[in-house]
Amino acid sequence: ENCMLKEKQEKQIYVMRKWIQLENTREKIEDYLCDIGIKHVAIYGMGFWGERLYKTLRNSEKINIIYGLDRKAKDLPSELKLYLPKEAENVDEKIDSIIVTNVYGCGDIMKDLRNIYKNMRIVLLEDILDSLS
Repeated sequence: ENCMLKEKQEKQIYVMRKWIQLENTREKIEDYLCDIGIKHVAIYGMGFWGERLYKTLRNSEKINIIYGLDRKAKDLPSELKLYLPKEAENVDEKIDSIIVTNVYGCGDIMKDLRNIYKNMRIVLLEDILDSLS
């Protein structure tokens, strides 16, 4: 149990360092997402990193955050429209990708999302940050 907590904390610190290393975070993330063909996204995981990504990109002229996805969607306060992952497949607003912001346990999350969104592009925030540093 302590090992899992330590591993989770280390992942959080790793992503925090990557985020802080980026000057002009919004522009860099916007440009990167555009370069790889992402324009209309859903953010999965509306905890700390999901909210941080949303607040960073919400006024973007290049990237359109359509909605958020979270297993606790009903319980989370957010400016962004939130859905449970299984609900969103029936939403009319179209997305071209999902950005997973969870930094721990994302293997299971990716597997679950791929089962729901068969042909959807799913990327990890951590991978985006790694590509930018």
